[in-house]
Amino acid sequence: MNRPPLPGRQSGAALVVSLLLVLLTAVLGMSVMRIGTAELSMVNISERDRTAFHVADSAGDSVFDTLALENIAPSGETAIEVASIDERVDVTVTARHEGLLPEFGSSLRLFARAAYSIEARAAIDGTGTVRRVVAGASMRVPLAP
Repeated sequence: MNRPPLPGRQSGAALVVSLLLVLLTAVLGMSVMRIGTAELSMVNISERDRTAFHVADSAGDSVFDTLALENIAPSGETAIEVASIDERVDVTVTARHEGLLPEFGSSLRLFARAAYSIEARAAIDGTGTVRRVVAGASMRVPLAP
């Protein structure tokens, strides 16, 4: 005759297995949260970097479109005032005369190409995010006799 075991004599295997499953689920949940936090941090860094790049590119383009190249100092950098398109980002733009290049197709050598560079630098305070965009331009200028 088989008798059912008395309630006081059970070994508790189901309790041990269920506690192990709860512990395993908790560890899995913590690791998923850690991965999610790391991914969120990477997305925030990428978004700040992209924002700084777009602000620098926009500032450089606006200066490139409106700057009179004759107003750039012949040596050194010329600071140019420009408004940022995003109030979180500080932007500075400088232009520099790079020198004269020979003008091809001018057999009398009466003209040259004056080369200029425009550098826009965008920084987001407190994050260390800095992006630089450099554009080049040239203009045909007469050579002095």
